[in-house]
Amino acid sequence: MKRRIDLGVRNIVRGSIPFIGGLILLLGAAPLSAQVGVLKQHLLFRGEYRRNQSLGWWAAGIGDLNQDGWRDFAVLFYGNRVSKTHYGVSVRSGRDGRVLWEKTYSHQAWVLQEGLTEVGDMNGDGIPDLAVGFQGLLSSVAGNVDFLSGKDGTLIRGLYPPGTVPEFGGALCVLRGPKGKPYLFVVGSPMEITQSKPKFMRGTVRTYDYATLKLRNTFKGLKTDDRYGWAVENLGDVDGDGYDDLAIGAPYGGADGYVEVRSGRSGKLLFSIPGRRDFSGSSFGFRIAAVGDVDRDGVPDMLVGAPRAPDFRKFQIKYGVGYA
Repeated sequence: MKRRIDLGVRNIVRGSIPFIGGLILLLGAAPLSAQVGVLKQHLLFRGEYRRNQSLGWWAAGIGDLNQDGWRDFAVLFYGNRVSKTHYGVSVRSGRDGRVLWEKTYSHQAWVLQEGLTEVGDMNGDGIPDLAVGFQGLLSSVAGNVDFLSGKDGTLIRGLYPPGTVPEFGGALCVLRGPKGKPYLFVVGSPMEITQSKPKFMRGTVRTYDYATLKLRNTFKGLKTDDRYGWAVENLGDVDGDGYDDLAIGAPYGGADGYVEVRSGRSGKLLFSIPGRRDFSGSSFGFRIAAVGDVDRDGVPDMLVGAPRAPDFRKFQIKYGVGYA
């Protein structure tokens, strides 16, 4: 029997987009040195033709749903690439990859997008729940977010944008407050049109009170087509006030993209990181991942994706507030 090794290295779920799709679960193992760890392949499985093609369109780790001592995970898929009539979320065991439950959708006005995250125990049953974001296929169709029970996929509640926002739910995360209690739910709408003539898709990020889902703050991109909110990430407590802080990616802002870091408590802009000028057109901020305190200065750090950077230098590590 394989045993999980947990020595401070985060396990990784990697999705695969095209065709039937597949999923790889990598386990963190003992570090080779103070700064380098080892990842070993634990699971590899593929979608079934015409049932859950593109399995792994998006993946997210969630809590231990079946209480076997292993964190489980959820993946998005769609089942018919041509007619787009079968979409869903599949929740899998982190131990052996077996399906714990699946929820499918067939409404042709929606397509599962890249919004998927654990949200803590929202319905009070002691099991972590999850949120799934939808994208409207047409500019006249609004997106939405479904909160699903981690136990069996039952719909707990829905969250809808004010008016018609097609990409509402394109990026999701949860911020926590003192004692790790969920505090805010964050929703990115990266292609939201903020002006109709001419069309300005600056993008928008909204934060909602976790308990009531009442709107707390609204942040918008700086300029036309910034795609602000393409990525949102809980960085941890950057400013030391006891509340998690928020990173927001705008990969098409300016020539290189940018990332903003905002206070989770007040929404105040703490600092902004522009893409490097020698990486012009790099889409800096396309993805953001919290990586803990890499340089051990007491401030959380992040990994920022720049998939169009030249000479294959695709990622940069930004060292907390000190970088600004």
